[in-house]
Amino acid sequence: MNKFLTCVAAGLLISGAATAEYYAGLGYGASWNGGHAWTDGMKSDYDTFSGMLSLFAGTVLPTDWVDFRAEAEVLRLDLKPDIGKTRRFRAVLGNVTAVIPDTGWWAEPYVGGGLGYARWDHNNSIATQVIGGLEKTFELPDWAGNAAMAVDLEYRHLWVNEDGGKRDNISKMNSDTLMLKLKYMF
Repeated sequence: MNKFLTCVAAGLLISGAATAEYYAGLGYGASWNGGHAWTDGMKSDYDTFSGMLSLFAGTVLPTDWVDFRAEAEVLRLDLKPDIGKTRRFRAVLGNVTAVIPDTGWWAEPYVGGGLGYARWDHNNSIATQVIGGLEKTFELPDWAGNAAMAVDLEYRHLWVNEDGGKRDNISKMNSDTLMLKLKYMF
């Protein structure tokens, strides 16, 4: 799965090389997490609050009405479902968003989704997410060339199902995150 996502992201980046601009950045957000875990036949529900870190890079594929963005993203989230215990969540995702340019708003709205590979502690799973946000772009001085900086305010809903290999070790996690992202566009 990891090789597949890498190939998809590389193909999207290469295919947009002639007509696109590239970007890279990082984001940090407040995440409200909920779910349940079956461990050794006992179910426990949990609601936690944590921070989410995102590193990403991508390309913009412009069309006449909508600009599509394809990006590869790495997420980190530390859940604390039990007192004194931290579950480490890491994911590699491929995201596609549609940006509506020239709306006349103070920022450009966008929506999209992502699919990827996740790892909790020592178990692997599929991660999916829906994304919505607003992006404000700022042009940099002439000495920076055609580069720009962007600030995004983004909401995302991420969910993961984990199968530990037997009926007694299954988990489900949902995460709602409000994230602030900084993006360098070149």
